[in-house]
Amino acid sequence: MYRPLTAVLLDMPELRVLVFAYQHGVPSLLRARVDVAGVSTPLSAVWARISQHDTFDRTKYDGEVSGSMWTTLFLPLLHPLDDPSVAIEPFARACRAMFTSHVMDTLASCGAAAALAALYHQHALVCSRRGVKLAATHGHLNVLRFFHDTCVEIEWSVHVLDKAAAAGHLSIVAYVTTVRPGLECTTSAMDLAALGGHLDVVRYLHTHRTEGCTTNAMRNAARAGHLPIVQFLHVHRQEGCTAEALRMAAAAGHADVVMWLVDHRTEGMLLDALEHAARHGHGDVVSFLHMRLTAVGEIRHCDRAVVAAAAHGHLDIVRYFFHQNGSDVPPWMWCRAHVQALMTPRRTNGVVRDVVG
Repeated sequence: MYRPLTAVLLDMPELRVLVFAYQHGVPSLLRARVDVAGVSTPLSAVWARISQHDTFDRTKYDGEVSGSMWTTLFLPLLHPLDDPSVAIEPFARACRAMFTSHVMDTLASCGAAAALAALYHQHALVCSRRGVKLAATHGHLNVLRFFHDTCVEIEWSVHVLDKAAAAGHLSIVAYVTTVRPGLECTTSAMDLAALGGHLDVVRYLHTHRTEGCTTNAMRNAARAGHLPIVQFLHVHRQEGCTAEALRMAAAAGHADVVMWLVDHRTEGMLLDALEHAARHGHGDVVSFLHMRLTAVGEIRHCDRAVVAAAAHGHLDIVRYFFHQNGSDVPPWMWCRAHVQALMTPRRTNGVVRDVVG
């Protein structure tokens, strides 16, 4: 009697065990349930839906959103990341495609060097250049060592050094400079290291690299109140700064930086800095700049600073100007200051009346 081949095969006990183990069409591992908008859904169903999206795992906005959503759902199932044999290996064997470039890049940003090594050596899975950048951004030297030592074919862009420098990761900046001497960075590396207050990185970039910086470096340091970096750039670099440095330092209330810039640099206008300090309510900066302007006979032009302080409700600064040189400010300007104080959402009602009353 003729029997179909399928019937013959199903008579084999060993084969039946394998078939029944996957009777729902997917390995049991992939039937794990995840929460999607409050609904418990099988992982395989979520993957099927997301992976069919036209822009999934591409660089377009929608692809980035869907890739990020998948990573958010999938990554928690892969722990512990430092022991790939527990979860990562079974998932990779069950469905290699689930390890999208977004997932791989996220593993790099988490510093999961062991997981990346297992996926690379056993399944030929690698990150994109975004993964290298993320590893540098988050300070994961172990991941960058893995990429370099195993000669993984991933592009190292200029953003690797730029991001590491901006985040203050000196060890990564030094390592990449040493093992990849041909890899360039941009002037943003030193500019952003200055913004973050990373003097050690600024010093290293100045000593060991040639890209240099721009006037933004000193401006950034002044804006963030990093006086030692401002002083270092003044002594060792030739780029200088712009008037924005003094203005931003005054607006942020960094009195020590303002004093140093006024004494050692020529960029910037004192009246402009005074107006920004008054607008943001920094009395110590206002007092210092007022003293310097008085010394050079320019304080009679402080009316814009008075209006700025009144418009933002800084009664103490308005009162300071009135007692110091109230007669130098025209009466109509005091009226304008009063109107500004009443119009602003941050007003202190009757600012000028309280001062002159």
